Amino acid sequence: MTVNDPFKTRVRSRMARTRENYTTAATALRRADAAGPGSAARLHGDLADAFHAAGWPVQVEEFPIAGGLRLHAGPATLSVGRDGAGRPASGPEHPDDPRVVDPDSPLRIVLWAPLGGAWQRSWDRRVGIDGRILPTDRPARELVALTDSLIAAARADDTADAPDDAECGICGDSHPAAALITPTSTCVPVCPCCVFDGDVVYAPDAVRVAAAIDRGDTAGLTLPAGWSAVGVLLSCLAGMDPGPRLDVPGWDREVPFPPRERWRDPLEAWIWLPAAPHRPVALARLGCGARLGRVVDELRRTHPGLRAMFRTQEHRVHLGRDEPDEPAAGDSWRVPEQILDRLWPAAVAYAVALTTQTVERPGHRPAWHVFHSLELADLFTGPHRDAAGVHTETVLYLGIRLICAALGQEV
Repeated sequence: MTVNDPFKTRVRSRMARTRENYTTAATALRRADAAGPGSAARLHGDLADAFHAAGWPVQVEEFPIAGGLRLHAGPATLSVGRDGAGRPASGPEHPDDPRVVDPDSPLRIVLWAPLGGAWQRSWDRRVGIDGRILPTDRPARELVALTDSLIAAARADDTADAPDDAECGICGDSHPAAALITPTSTCVPVCPCCVFDGDVVYAPDAVRVAAAIDRGDTAGLTLPAGWSAVGVLLSCLAGMDPGPRLDVPGWDREVPFPPRERWRDPLEAWIWLPAAPHRPVALARLGCGARLGRVVDELRRTHPGLRAMFRTQEHRVHLGRDEPDEPAAGDSWRVPEQILDRLWPAAVAYAVALTTQTVERPGHRPAWHVFHSLELADLFTGPHRDAAGVHTETVLYLGIRLICAALGQEV
């Protein structure tokens, strides 16, 4: 048995950040090592490492596309290829293959955010970032910082240009029409704060909402930040029994592509963060956004006592005591530890995403009216539906407030 093999350690590290299988990760590393520091494969790997280190969710394409090596980092897609004669215009050719490209030709990085963003006629331009060429003479970490600043600026510009030409059917707040989602067959469009409101009449169709969030993300950068929290909550609840199902057959009724990785693992969800001047100190090491798992880690690092504070607050609310006791067998109101583990990321997502949404829409009502609309019992079925709903609401009501206090956000 090989112990502490350096190459296997690198392979497992790559697997952790790119979610590739062992064979794919090992093949990519061997190709980069063989090609040397001037290779597209090496630059591609360095970028994946740098985005992962910066807290972005990273997914690497297994095969070349249109002559380039692609990676997806949050809302961004980057392709590493080559300029010059002989560069393939399309197809699976590898940009380091001397049979089809000149290996001495300059490297080329192209950025899209999102990939395939639509033309917005009223703005006379495409949304987001469409094929921006990035410099190749900078370290990968600087390219991540540049990508971060470009995406932040594009989101701010697109959000400013999007007219508030529609209203949430529950709270009446004005939003761009594309910012609202119809969660049920009642055709009532709602904002992310009202999607679970009891006045929607029927429980939201989890697959319908999740698919709409995916469509909004792939169409541009302006989907309100709060929708990422809604998606995280649905993803967390999908693993509970009972709970809403994000089943593939249901998904096929809504969109022609399979669920993204974030629906299988809520910690891979992209969470928008406030612009740098308004970013909470606890999240100051992050950029315009990050994967939820990194946000959770940063909060744990800067405020390690939040979970204990939740238990204390839970006692204060239910028993009128400030000091927690040992759990008693009859404490049915107490959120089970495994449920708290599962739902805590959703509380973090709501606190951070709605803080961002409030900062990004300074002329609008703050998003904290969400506390009047988290009516979640109808998402559950079966004999334990009431307990599941109460536990979920408890985690969100108490958790969001505690996390916002840690972020310096008044709710």
